[in-house]
Amino acid sequence: MATLNEEIGKLIARRLLADEAVTLPEVGALYTKRLPAQRISSTQLIPPHRVIAFSDGPMGHSLVEEIMREARCTEEQAADAYARWRSKSSDEGRLRIEGVGTLCLKSLSLDEAFEKRLNPQGRGPIRVKRRPMPWWIWTLITLSIIALLFGLLAYLINPLELWQRWNRPKAAIELQSREVVQEESTPETRDTMATPQPIETTPTTMPATSEPKPGDRPEEITRTRSGMSYVVMGIYSTESNARRAVAQATKQYAIPESDFRLFRYGKKWLVSLGEVEKRAEAQEIARRYRTEYGAKEVWVYSKP
Repeated sequence: MATLNEEIGKLIARRLLADEAVTLPEVGALYTKRLPAQRISSTQLIPPHRVIAFSDGPMGHSLVEEIMREARCTEEQAADAYARWRSKSSDEGRLRIEGVGTLCLKSLSLDEAFEKRLNPQGRGPIRVKRRPMPWWIWTLITLSIIALLFGLLAYLINPLELWQRWNRPKAAIELQSREVVQEESTPETRDTMATPQPIETTPTTMPATSEPKPGDRPEEITRTRSGMSYVVMGIYSTESNARRAVAQATKQYAIPESDFRLFRYGKKWLVSLGEVEKRAEAQEIARRYRTEYGAKEVWVYSKP
């Protein structure tokens, strides 16, 4: 036969498991509280669970009323049974609730068996899969790293300086190859880099009015010098073709004729718009002619 402590413990446990509150007269109230899931790390969380909380004020059903309803007795008899239960269950400020736990200083320590009934799934930490990072974040990170690397390379390495170092010997090789090609072709063949100029014809096929008069440009024609940079309009096999190109460029681009100068380059004639010591200065002059006059075929040659 069950004792008084066990019967009252069952009454309290039944109300708490049903998520209801029960008031212990002159002690306080016990009630069930549901807690949501709580993440404690990126891979661990505490699942939703229930706990038993304490309140100083009355809540829910009175334990005396529960005893009276369960035992089908009067209120005086139920109050007497409650008083006897408190007397037997209290010890140095602790109240033992059989089958539920021990109440001490407004905190209820649950028995292991009641804890399992209250939270069958348990409430210990469980492992969860790490949430994958969205693809667009990975794309943004990758693009940022690539941009950072390009910026670092541009800071450590000057692309313009590398291009100048690479282009200087290449320009000399191209000029030498052009000499060979021009020697094998007709004397009127233009340099391939001066593409906007029309294809030249032999002096005999040109109208007499287009032939420049001797003495129009009395300046002294010198040879290209080593270490100098030239702003080149084109290279021609004969002096007459070079002067004809100057006249045509003056008319086509409105470049003053005084800006042009002829130089001897091997057996050829080089039409130049400037002779300077620094290649960067020559590139700036070429850029100005391309921008202001639209002479897109202007290029820079640095003689080694």
